[in-house]
Amino acid sequence: MKSMQKGFTLIELMIVVAIIGILAAIALPAYQDYTARAQASEGLSATAGLRSDIAEYYSRTGDLADSAADVATSLSDIEQAEYIDSVTLGGDSLITVNWDSDTSALEGNMTLQPRLDGTDRSPQAGWVCEEGGDMDENHLPGGCRE
Repeated sequence: MKSMQKGFTLIELMIVVAIIGILAAIALPAYQDYTARAQASEGLSATAGLRSDIAEYYSRTGDLADSAADVATSLSDIEQAEYIDSVTLGGDSLITVNWDSDTSALEGNMTLQPRLDGTDRSPQAGWVCEEGGDMDENHLPGGCRE
């Protein structure tokens, strides 16, 4: 009676390694995009107070805030977020979030502006990412896309 060898052949092991490699090649870019979008959502949550203050300023004055002096939020508090390097408030309530390249998978900046409501920009209508931001569009959080 012959004794049967047990185990896998080399070709079977090579097929398994090839399948794992193909799955990893597909999953890694998808995971990196997911991670970048999760980090980008910090920009929305970190600026929520600032956006609320801008909306309040707009409801009181009828104008958009042009600087941090117009609103009560301290921009230095926002800058202590994990993935954010700095936040600036420009004319027409344009919020620019600059990413920390040391801790974040994101590059460039994300710019938020009040949504166009008829012919005027209104913070009460919501916020969108401005087209001038130099962040990859795939990395924008869902709450920022039009």
